[in-house]
Amino acid sequence: WFQDWKLWIEEDIIDFVVLKNFNENLIDFNFNNKFLSENITDDTKKNKVYLGFTIDDDSKRLSDKILLARLRGYENFSIYSYNIHKDTLNLYNPIFNVL
Repeated sequence: WFQDWKLWIEEDIIDFVVLKNFNENLIDFNFNNKFLSENITDDTKKNKVYLGFTIDDDSKRLSDKILLARLRGYENFSIYSYNIHKDTLNLYNPIFNVL
């Protein structure tokens, strides 16, 4: 809340920003992306925006979200799951075994 990421992008203060759009309703999801597109019109600046999606949605809804975002000109995504951490206690064990 109250972070001026748009200014930070315009002033090249940050390399990129990850914006979460967790709306399950595709109409609301697309409305948010439309709002972003209206406020970031420069494609160079738009490349600094990563849209964050949860994989807790079903695969059809996730693929629809990616398609809708691409139609708005977004190519960068951050896909993650909230619930996997809760349900997978040894999620990081493969990483620790390599170290």
